[in-house]
Amino acid sequence: MEGLTKAAIEKIEEMAVAAHKKENAVIKIGKNEYWVEGKSIIVDDPRHARIDVNSLSAIVTFIKDNREGFKKEDLFIHVRSPYEVRLFQKAGERNIRTFIMSAGLDNDVKPFPFERFMSTEEFIIGIMSRFEDMGERPDLVSIAGSLRSERSIQNDDDGATTRYEAKHGVVSLSNVKIPDVVELYPFRTFRQVEQPGSIFIFRYRADEDGSIKVGLFEADGGAWKHVAMSSIEGYFKAALPEVQVIA
Repeated sequence: MEGLTKAAIEKIEEMAVAAHKKENAVIKIGKNEYWVEGKSIIVDDPRHARIDVNSLSAIVTFIKDNREGFKKEDLFIHVRSPYEVRLFQKAGERNIRTFIMSAGLDNDVKPFPFERFMSTEEFIIGIMSRFEDMGERPDLVSIAGSLRSERSIQNDDDGATTRYEAKHGVVSLSNVKIPDVVELYPFRTFRQVEQPGSIFIFRYRADEDGSIKVGLFEADGGAWKHVAMSSIEGYFKAALPEVQVIA
């Protein structure tokens, strides 16, 4: 920190004590910014604000345009999950890694509500709008739309007493076999890569009021996440072969 007076250094240290609990804290004195790393290391190293984007292509464009003069061999991409990717500059002489950009799925895109029952109308809208038109999606939409409630009352009369038994059930007006397990491709990761398919359990029931409820329940143990992260890694390796990718 050459060029700083003793008083300025003491002031930075005082401010760092208050800021050390914050990850990658920045303190400002006058027009200068100082990066606080950990609890005691203070480096005169102004940082740019991290850029947040919603697509993988934005990271590719940023690196290819390279208007900030980064050396591509000093960059690396970390695929943290199917929903988040981070771009870093490798640690330099001061052993500090720079967090440059983060790509995350748009929070406005609502995921399909797995693991619960819903009306057939809500189910069909969700299937049509939040799944790729692949796998068994068309058949499932058709089946869900044809389900109806069936209620019957049976009596047992032995001449002395009469017993009645009410039964509720579900029938398909399309007269097709209703599957227990289906393969579907929901939108769960970045649109720049293929959406991974998964096996789901399809369940349905008739409530006491005669309404039909249906639901999808995940059955692949989260394996789709590894497939999605591998696809993201492949996307970047094809677009930016000179940049290291960690997944």
